[in-house]
Parts: sequence; structure tokens; C-alpha cells
Amino acid sequence: MANTTFSTLAPSGGLATTDDVVRYIRDELLSLAEKNVVFGQQALKVQLPQHNSKTIQFSRYPRLQLPRTPHTEGDASPTAQALSVETVSAIVDQWVMVVSLTDLSVITIKHPLVPIVTERLGLAKAELVDREIQKVLLAADAAAFANSAASRSALTSSDTVNSVEMRKVWKTLKRNGARPLGMNFLAIVDPEVSQDISADDLFHSAHELKDVTALYNNEIGEWMGFRVMVSNFIATHALIADADWTFTSAATGSWAGGTKTLYAKITKVESDFGFETDISNPKVDAAATILDGEKLTLTTPTTPATGVTYNIYINDTDNTSTDAVLRRVATDVAPATAYRIDTTGGLTALPTAALNPVTAPASPGTGVTVHTSFMFGKEAYAMVDLSGDNLRVLITPSGPSKSDPADLTRPLALKGSFKAVVLNEDYLRRLESASAFD
Repeated sequence: MANTTFSTLAPSGGLATTDDVVRYIRDELLSLAEKNVVFGQQALKVQLPQHNSKTIQFSRYPRLQLPRTPHTEGDASPTAQALSVETVSAIVDQWVMVVSLTDLSVITIKHPLVPIVTERLGLAKAELVDREIQKVLLAADAAAFANSAASRSALTSSDTVNSVEMRKVWKTLKRNGARPLGMNFLAIVDPEVSQDISADDLFHSAHELKDVTALYNNEIGEWMGFRVMVSNFIATHALIADADWTFTSAATGSWAGGTKTLYAKITKVESDFGFETDISNPKVDAAATILDGEKLTLTTPTTPATGVTYNIYINDTDNTSTDAVLRRVATDVAPATAYRIDTTGGLTALPTAALNPVTAPASPGTGVTVHTSFMFGKEAYAMVDLSGDNLRVLITPSGPSKSDPADLTRPLALKGSFKAVVLNEDYLRRLESASAFD
């Protein structure tokens, strides 16, 4: 006897063309991975008033020099000092994200899409601000490396953050005259570095005697003159292996920039958040030089095949491969893409600083994941909002309009103009390290 089973009527598990079943969809949505966005909270908040261009200038008058010798009695013409001024400028950028819902999707989908999109755009707002602040902080020169390493590439797996490293940074900030935020300076670290700190014997000893609850709850709190905040929204950096990408020349091309030695460097960019994470070393073609009438082809890594894109940097100075002269010439290049470098590919000569101001980030060492901790005092950086165009979520009212007379779509948007800017690098230190918890 042949039994009619669920599999008989739903051979694919449901919702195939031959099925006679429906799916039960829970009302509750699964939660998103939580990202701790904290950099925007700690910035100096500044409004750029309307009708004052897009540029804001911060000014500082340095101290006057103290006299070195006593004044001569009766001298009516002491040497006068001139005031000097230091300025920091920022030009706000406008950012826009749009999600367009159709009328049928709003009334037929199980979950209410308008509040869902509104919430997601609000989340994107916080993450966008934090990312842009970190990009500005990463570009600052105020870098330190754990265990007195000379550079990012010199870090080894044992160069981790501990009480000694925190003391070094505290000393530097204090010597530079940075003001604390409250009782302490602020340190924003990622989860791995937070565990390096809590694994320090000195941290354990101190909390075993006084605040054992912090150990039970895996909290850092206040330590070594810093209020420590943990964020999992800080990018790490690893090395892209030379074998994962190619940079080759061919005689059939249209390069018109003269005989040059070109170096290239690539960085991997997360598609979801836009952080540059993995970074390659500079690479030169085996032929060393590119001639008129030739071309260079840079082929990006094949894996991962999705979820990432690549930025490409080319040197602006012949036969020089330092990061300072490697300028970005392409963004969002897909994996396994042969990017052509010649007239056809859009690069007719060496890039210039005016057209390509973004230089390449430093490369990590082989086998080391680099973690970045941000430590700073009051007024180290600011977040500038353009008054009247503050970053906000906009919801288009439902109903017909001139541009959509049949009320077919419901756009929702995130829009606003802002800019992060470092106000004083002396008040900031970016501590780069490895971690024992990778």
C-alpha cells in the first residue's frame, strides 16, 4: 500500500511548484549582530551654521614664550612677541542611502517593512558616523606600536597590549598636555585587546583584592588612567599574500605615460561596512618597467568571491614604492577582476596628489593580525554637523504624488552632511598591536 506522506506532496520541503504546503513565519525577527558604535558619542559635537559654506575652521593661539632673562631696569623698549595662530579646517561631506519599497511589498510581506527599514537606516546612521571617525583617526600621524615595535610591519604575535603599554600612552598624553575626559583619558579597544588587558597579571592582582566582580563579568572599566570602552566595530588588518594577486605587463596596450617603473598595492574592503581590512605589500611587475604602447593588468584575489571589494594604489613617483607615494586610483574592484592600467583603463600617466590625495595604508607583517586601540583626551577630535542637513532618516509619506501618481513606491532615506576632524594630534594616540586572543 502506498502512503501519502508530507514528502510526497512537498518533495522539496515546501513552496515548490508541485507543493501543496505553506510556511509558518514567526512574527519575531532574528536579531542582527550587535555592533558597538561609541566613537560618535565621544566626539566634540560642533554645528556648522547655515549659509556659512561647507568649511569650518578651528583656531588655536599657542602659548607665548616665557622670558629667559630678567628685564633690564629702565629699558623702555622690551622685545615684543608676535601672536601666532594654528588652524584646523574640515569640509563636510553629504551622505545618502535610499531603500525603495513597492506598494505591493508593503501590503503583502509578513513583517511590516516600513518600521524595519526605518530601524535599519537608523542603525546605518550610527555605523556610518563611527566608520568615518575611525578613518580620520587612522589617517592621523599619532601612532604608537606595542612593545616599542618600529612600525606596523614590525609587530610580532607577542607584541600585545598590557599595563606597561597603557602606561606608555598615558605618559605621552599627559606629557603632551592632553586633558582627561572626567577623571581619566579614554581608551576604545576591540574585544581581543580587551582580553589582552584583562589577562595581564597586574590587572588580575588588583581586581582580586578589591573588585572581583569585574573579573566575574569580564569587565575592564577604569584601568591605568583610562576609562576603557570595548567596541567590536573596529577593523583589524592582515597581510594579503603576494601569491593571491598578480601584476603583469603586456606589449599590447596603450600606456602613454612614458617608460616608468610602476608599483601597485591593494587593500581588501568589507562590502557591508566599508573598512579597509587586509593590505598587501607593494608589488612591481617582473619586467620592472612599463613602456609606451604597453599595459599592466592587476588581477584581484579570487577568494573570498563575495562580500569584499578591493582598492588599488599606484605610485605617483617613478621607481618609488613607499606608502606616501602610492595613491588610490580605483575603488570597489570586484574579486577575480583583471583591472587594466593604461589609456583604455583610464590611467594615462602617474597619478598626482591633487587628483588622488588618498595614500596607501601601511602593510602588516606576515602572519600577524594588527589590532588598533584609540586612546585620547578631551577635544582630540570633533564631529561637525551641517545645521539644517543633520544626518537623519526621512520617510516619504504614502499616497500619490506628481513623480509617482499611482503610489507604486515608498522610498525611505538616510541623508545628512557631516565631517570628522582631528583637532589636536598631541591629544591622541593610536596604539597598534597583535593579540593573544586571535
